[in-house]
Amino acid sequence: MVTAMGAGVLVWRPCRDREARAPRAAVAMLLLASASVWAGSFAVVIHAIGGSPGLGGSFLAACGDVLRSLLTGGSGWWQSALLIGWVVLLPGRALWRTRTEILATRGLMARVRLSARGTSQGHRDPAGDPLRRGARPPVVVPDLGTPALTLGVLRPTVAVDAGFWVQADTTDRSVVLAHEQGHQRGRHGLVGLATHFLTAGLAPLRCATETRDCVRRHL
Repeated sequence: MVTAMGAGVLVWRPCRDREARAPRAAVAMLLLASASVWAGSFAVVIHAIGGSPGLGGSFLAACGDVLRSLLTGGSGWWQSALLIGWVVLLPGRALWRTRTEILATRGLMARVRLSARGTSQGHRDPAGDPLRRGARPPVVVPDLGTPALTLGVLRPTVAVDAGFWVQADTTDRSVVLAHEQGHQRGRHGLVGLATHFLTAGLAPLRCATETRDCVRRHL
């Protein structure tokens, strides 16, 4: 039931009809629905391998029984294959794809750090205007490929494209910087990483890709 409810929300995605009306609620709903599919499908696997724990039992006890059975060789080949298949298809694939995403981000972060060492922006933004309180100064990066990006999870950094910043007027600079500082203050990098992990495990379902895009738009 948990799996069906979570999958139903991901397929339906009621927030797409009211995009940006309640972004925090939409993101929370989609992440919880994705996690529900994970938890529900794992429970189905445990139930198929070890049976129901009964009224007096618990799901954790059932997991312990299945683990002991696997370690002691008491499970059949199909039971082991079922559990290994779930691990490979969901957490295994999610970890692999998230690792690829992290490596790509780290490569871009290396460029940002290199640019930071080669510039002296101080604690003011490249346009010369004071930063918002508590915000770290952005880093100017040549040939960034986009006006600005927010990179990092624990200590997010705003990187701005040097060419854009030279050509943009004060209003454009303020809008772009405010947008990226919103990502920075909201720790959206952490939310995006969690979304990528949960949805990567559910690929190649179309709703998984659409859910990730929907969360990105709401962020």
